[in-house]
Amino acid sequence: MSSWLSLKPNASIRSLKAAPAVAWRLLLRVKGEADMATILTVDDDREIRCVLKRGLSSLGHKVIQAKNGRKALRVAFWRNIDVVLLDIHMPGMDGLTVLRRLKASSRTQHIPVIMLSGLDQPELKDQASYDYAEHYIMKTVSMRTINDTVLMVLNRVSQLPGRRPVRMSW
Repeated sequence: MSSWLSLKPNASIRSLKAAPAVAWRLLLRVKGEADMATILTVDDDREIRCVLKRGLSSLGHKVIQAKNGRKALRVAFWRNIDVVLLDIHMPGMDGLTVLRRLKASSRTQHIPVIMLSGLDQPELKDQASYDYAEHYIMKTVSMRTINDTVLMVLNRVSQLPGRRPVRMSW
């Protein structure tokens, strides 16, 4: 397993359950203002999906996983998703194709999409932005950065008419 989300090169997924995450979770339960986000994570790598689920769930988010683009489109169409974390490089239907299809459907075009990539390629960032991705982040960032990015995007989108508030976990 590559340790792209861990703080130490050999840290396990369990390291995401450190004391600060537990404290944040307890603090969030006390506030109780609104529901945390329902996040769809889409990546062909099972270990990456597990790390994302463990990290985001420990902060109070509900996480739904999809291992490919076709499943992601089905889930996004039928479930109430607040944000999608979408890998760009996947076999079959790549992330940019999934993004275009999400934004082309009136049923899913409102869902913000954050693109994930293991490669820093400016042309992919430009294409994702052109196809209406809300943000683009590298897989090498920390779980805290991913959470902060999700919350920043949700905060921006929740201010639009008709969007439900999402509790922030800073």
